[in-house]
Amino acid sequence: MLLIGDFKSGFQEYNWRWQAEEYPSLIQPEKLWDGSNLKDKIILLHAEQGYGDTIQFIRYLPLVKKQGGQIILACQKPLIRLLEKNPEIE
Repeated sequence: MLLIGDFKSGFQEYNWRWQAEEYPSLIQPEKLWDGSNLKDKIILLHAEQGYGDTIQFIRYLPLVKKQGGQIILACQKPLIRLLEKNPEIE
């Protein structure tokens, strides 16, 4: 669905991955950020895909930071040294 551009259905189906037993327990789908203001809140950004995806999406941290929250990033161990200097990450 995502490949053919049906993003609404594609992302709804993509969320089924959270039902898998092997999915990391730190993800709580019921607490996903809805884009609302993060003032005085903490947001956990969790890297769940490959290294390239993690590096690619780090560029959006300033947009999240503008919402006022504290950002905590859970990423792949080999990327820690690269990402730990990012000023947006607490």
